[in-house]
Amino acid sequence: LLILGISFLLPSILLYSSLGLRDNLIFCTQVLLLITLLKRHLFFSTILLIILAAIKIQNGLVFAFLYFGIFIFQADKNLKNLFIYFILAIFGMFLIGDVLLATINYFKLAFLSEDNAIANFDSYVPYNSILELIVIAPISFLEGMIRPLPQGLSTLIFLFESIFQALLIVFLLRGKFKELILDPQFLMVLITFIIGIVLNTLVIENDFTYIRYKYTFISMFIIYLLIHQSLSVKNYQKHEHKK
Repeated sequence: LLILGISFLLPSILLYSSLGLRDNLIFCTQVLLLITLLKRHLFFSTILLIILAAIKIQNGLVFAFLYFGIFIFQADKNLKNLFIYFILAIFGMFLIGDVLLATINYFKLAFLSEDNAIANFDSYVPYNSILELIVIAPISFLEGMIRPLPQGLSTLIFLFESIFQALLIVFLLRGKFKELILDPQFLMVLITFIIGIVLNTLVIENDFTYIRYKYTFISMFIIYLLIHQSLSVKNYQKHEHKK
């Protein structure tokens, strides 16, 4: 509870919860959707996914990966199903490569236009291949985790927040990573989280816009780790009590 309380006092949550309801609706919908997906509630998961896609289509597409993986491919059940689903997802990316690239490049231009970054249009470089996206994905994820880089006092504050969030995730994973890396459910949630961070890093140039989009994914992942840790403690206590 203390960790959860501290996480809700981070600058991005305090700032964007005071500006409007949209980002908070996205965040709450994502958390509820994640819970219903992990509990395998098809009806409620479908309704929440539709709501999320209606509020923000790109977030809905990210969670569609988790939705189809759980309900169609049973990828959260075992590593074999997860591996098959992952390979098919990669194959699907190449199959619809032109549409996927056009969509990502469209969003990148749309964000530049939304932020009135007309000067950046001349330096705009579209993504040209799915292989390019796959190769740069790890770097984009690491960049997205620490972004924004300090360019002034305001961005420096959010950089410290990003470092704190990364350290908090490492703290919650301490001593359990070897166990979790073999847990298909955890891997499904982790991949969904990575997709969300990478996608936003690829298309969003403005740091403050990026922070808004990032916090919904990173806070959701922290909450998932807290829930997972809490359930692990309860299961351990039950096991000890039976002894």
